[in-house]
Amino acid sequence: GRGAVSNANWARMESQWPLFDLGRWDELVTIADGLLARFEDRMQIAVLTETFRQLVLVNRGILDGAPMIEERVLPRAREIDDGQVVVPAFRLAAMARSALGDRSGAIALVDEAAGLIRERPGLRGWLLDDSARLCLSAGEPGVIRTLLEEFTPHVTRDRLSKLGAEAILAELDGEVGVALGRYDEAAERWAAFPHVLEHG
Repeated sequence: GRGAVSNANWARMESQWPLFDLGRWDELVTIADGLLARFEDRMQIAVLTETFRQLVLVNRGILDGAPMIEERVLPRAREIDDGQVVVPAFRLAAMARSALGDRSGAIALVDEAAGLIRERPGLRGWLLDDSARLCLSAGEPGVIRTLLEEFTPHVTRDRLSKLGAEAILAELDGEVGVALGRYDEAAERWAAFPHVLEHG
């Protein structure tokens, strides 16, 4: 029935998350293209699907979708106000801004996202991954410090995200030895997780 089809499509959309971590990006884009052909771009499943598709492209240095991210993905994520949409959409938009040279604009989005999930601390780890690197490139430790405050991760992925962010914060604070130790540990543990991009 219709419910089974809907559940199957949602499962296909959710499969993009582990595919992204595993570096199986061509497979992710194929699934995304199939889903996007079926749904209006205002629907939550379409917003999430487009977000993960664009995450692959931005990480590959393809920024053609930057206007669409700003004009459609980001506003819809704000409207939906669901953490599982807000976090990847804001990470994506921040990465695109940074890649286009707007570092302060990127940090502003990370800061906004941190505010939107303030009452949902379980989502902080997911926001930390790319955001910490954006803060490093902008020389802005403040947002990372805020996200790490009172953050007690309960799952492996969040523990590793926190460890990586702590390494970056130590580097920004000039604690080189501490940073190197944490980077080494994070690389080893991300390899075992596995998460191709974070390990790299």
